[in-house]
Amino acid sequence: MKITQLEQPADAIFIEYHGAFHEPLGWFQGEAKLRARLPLVAEHEVKQFRIKLGKASAEEEKTAEK
Repeated sequence: MKITQLEQPADAIFIEYHGAFHEPLGWFQGEAKLRARLPLVAEHEVKQFRIKLGKASAEEEKTAEK
């Protein structure tokens, strides 16, 4: 994962993530079961990341106010 602070807009970040998946023939008998679910997994992971980022940002704001 790589996170880059963007110059414009100033409050934006760019997040790059790479993943690799392998579907062994012995596990799935040649069916693309993981591939079919990847969009759902990606959507879930993005939502979870946003929640965690929001919580971390809120905590940082609380700490900065003290």
